[in-house]
Amino acid sequence: MSDTTNLTELIQQANQHLVDLKYSEGTIYQYRLVWKHLMKYAETKNYESFSLKLGEDFLSDYYGIREDIKLSSSQVFKVRCIKVLEEFRQHNSFHLCHQRSGRQVPHQFKNPLEEYILLQKELRLSHRTLQGKKIQIIDFLSYLGNKNLMDLNNLIPDDVLLYLETLNKYASATRSGILFTIRDFLAFLISKGYTKSPLSHLLPVVFTNKFERIPSYYSIEEIQKILK
Repeated sequence: MSDTTNLTELIQQANQHLVDLKYSEGTIYQYRLVWKHLMKYAETKNYESFSLKLGEDFLSDYYGIREDIKLSSSQVFKVRCIKVLEEFRQHNSFHLCHQRSGRQVPHQFKNPLEEYILLQKELRLSHRTLQGKKIQIIDFLSYLGNKNLMDLNNLIPDDVLLYLETLNKYASATRSGILFTIRDFLAFLISKGYTKSPLSHLLPVVFTNKFERIPSYYSIEEIQKILK
């Protein structure tokens, strides 16, 4: 490709290459988040084309990433996002990077989750919204699995209330979004007979400051907190 590759087109093509290489949905989602920030940064600088210098300036200005500092794992991933674009710009391809397997839903809860996601697809929710919901619910179900819950019919209020305590690390807007999803999932479970009693009422509505931005996506750091 030329040195004046359109940034938007390059990101679209690189994204499709991730799909072709069979990267997981969660990993592709994280790449898209960084690239979305890159596009916003480029817009503020009046750049429409991608260059490695643009990518390096973005990493430095937006994330504080420089060559002379020791990088965290999340910073290494952000650098990888830029290197992928540069590699694709030059060679129209890039090598598959080893991926850690994302958190998987406990096998005993797989059917309810798949049924719920199928229902959400019928509502024509966007892919990004579906992916976010799935990540949130897998976190909830993984918590239950770690507590040795084998059957959702045995889910009790204490299980839900203790899970709520794990969400205190998030900003109120993020916590509000998670609770909305879990509340809806619990309502689905009782409607389909997966649980014996309604539990969605246990999840409070989080009132956020009206001046606080409700994110339309999660930052890499927030996704990593959820996936830990």
